[in-house]
Amino acid sequence: MAKKIYKRRRSRFDPYRGEIEHLLAAGCTTGQITDAMQIHFGETYITDSSVYYYIRTNGLKTTVTKGARDGRVRTDADNHQRRL
Repeated sequence: MAKKIYKRRRSRFDPYRGEIEHLLAAGCTTGQITDAMQIHFGETYITDSSVYYYIRTNGLKTTVTKGARDGRVRTDADNHQRRL
C-alpha cells in the first residue's frame, strides 16, 4: 500500500513571513506585529494569539528581548548582567 503524502496546509500569514521575520528581528512584540499585519487583511480581524501560533509553529524566534522581560535580568552596580 502506498504511503500517503500530506500537503502542508498554507497559513494566511505565509505570504508575509519575510515581514514577520523582519519585525521579530527589530524586537517587536506580538501585539505590534499584529497591528502591522492588520493593514494586509483589511476588514478581517486577526488576533495576537493567531500571530503567536504562526510564529511558534514555524520556528520563528527573536532573541532581542530574551531574558529582559519581567525583570529577569538585572544589572549590578558595575553594570554586569546576571541571570536570576
